Amino acid sequence: MSLTYDLNTRRGCMAAITDMRHASRRLVGMLRPHWDEIGSIGRQIRVLRARGDAMSRRRADVLQERVDGYQEALKPYREQLVDLGGRLFWCAPYIDKAVPQDVLLDLLNVNHVDRSQLKATDGIEMVVFGHGLENSAETRGRDFLDSPLFQACHSHFARELATNRKLKEATDSMMFGAGGIFEFLPTYTQQADGSMKRNPPRLRIADPSVDGRKEDAPHGRA
Repeated sequence: MSLTYDLNTRRGCMAAITDMRHASRRLVGMLRPHWDEIGSIGRQIRVLRARGDAMSRRRADVLQERVDGYQEALKPYREQLVDLGGRLFWCAPYIDKAVPQDVLLDLLNVNHVDRSQLKATDGIEMVVFGHGLENSAETRGRDFLDSPLFQACHSHFARELATNRKLKEATDSMMFGAGGIFEFLPTYTQQADGSMKRNPPRLRIADPSVDGRKEDAPHGRA
């Protein structure tokens, strides 16, 4: 995106949202078929490596070379998606200040039924990345988040997790630490051959200040 906008005006912020949506749709539309193919080949590779015989390993190596080639060819487009997510996060404070929430939700194609779950203070970051509501008028009922702007934000956040040690530690603690929503969820480490090895469960001393809150939570919720 080479255009610039006056983010101190409503018109400029609305133009930025429109262009970011257009750019993300273009990028994700181009990348998604390749992501699907890479995923399919990756599953074949795991099956072949699990067999353990020499012929299967050679076939897996050939397929891995194909995947590596795809990944290298797609790298410039993935970088554009990462940059687009970063642009949205950077623009967010200006957009939230200049664009009323109802106008923002119209621009993001948010279903009117879904708007009831939002707070009056929720801005573009929460709508797109926190709740994944972009295009919810078209994707209502899906149990996964994959809108174009969500993909851009997710790509940027994943890059930050991979390169920002403090952010990764804070996120791990919040999600998987004591009292985190994924505290007892199994974790995995990727091996050199691409397979995933389950890590030993995390152990900790019972903490009444944390576990007591869980016991007091409404039935069916942790």
